[in-house]
Amino acid sequence: MFIHNQGEWYLMKNVKEIVRQRLKKGEVTYVVFRYLYRMVHDFRDLAKGCFTYVYLKHKVMPIMKSTNSSLPPVMNDVNVIWVCWLQGIEQAPDIVKKCYKRLTALENHRIIVITNDNFEDYVNIPEYILDKYNKGIISPTHFSDILRATLLYQHGGLWLDATIYLTSAIPPDIWAEKLFAFRWDNSLVPWDSFSNHFLRAHAGDIVLGSVLKGLWEYWKKNTEMRNYFLFHYLFYFAIHLDEKSRAIAHDMLTMYSEENHILQSMLFDDYNSKTWKWIERISFMQKLTYKFSEQKIKKKTYYMHIMSQ
Repeated sequence: MFIHNQGEWYLMKNVKEIVRQRLKKGEVTYVVFRYLYRMVHDFRDLAKGCFTYVYLKHKVMPIMKSTNSSLPPVMNDVNVIWVCWLQGIEQAPDIVKKCYKRLTALENHRIIVITNDNFEDYVNIPEYILDKYNKGIISPTHFSDILRATLLYQHGGLWLDATIYLTSAIPPDIWAEKLFAFRWDNSLVPWDSFSNHFLRAHAGDIVLGSVLKGLWEYWKKNTEMRNYFLFHYLFYFAIHLDEKSRAIAHDMLTMYSEENHILQSMLFDDYNSKTWKWIERISFMQKLTYKFSEQKIKKKTYYMHIMSQ
């Protein structure tokens, strides 16, 4: 579900809390309400998604197609893993620290943590974007979208969200890809077909170059985020800009995001060793979250199992 601002998030949270207090989970009334709630918000999300699509197609996509748009210099292509926590890993939540520790234990590739103190050592970003980020107009989350596109375009490598927990080393097949992003198998709309929490690319990649032009153009014209998943829309446009981009997307290894989001929804369920082994088999990574109440933390859950590793 798309949540577009903090006030809206708190409103929806309060509505759901009131329903939980009034209705017991499992009762028919609760099930009906939950179904209607999802249906209404799915329709709202679809409407907002269509408006976003039309806006970007007419206002941003022409710049993505343009050969006159400038891009940052392309450096030597490197097999490096990029992780970002702008305040520094030392200031990150425990679950993020655990994901990073797991990454360093399993991977032999060079790992670079991007922070507020060092990102300018690696990327060239327009001043108007830096100014909007420093003023809080661009959130840290959406600034990280700009960082991942710029880092991969300028240097190549592999981007992992800081909340990714590896169950095994990253497969060689992914390192061998020209471009890789996980797909959503059950997406109802084309612009939500790919994820950006895990990306593999080479320096100078034309698809990410197009995404980068789109991000820069969007933030040149806007002072607010129209849609949380802006990167996903731009990626969709980028792989359909021309025959070469379509060919790159067509040749991309297909792996599905559903398989690496299983543990996120089970994080505070009771731990089951057989289920854990199944999760480890189904994907080499799981996308977790640090956004949860500490009241959920209890013994013998998947969360505690991860933290004990």
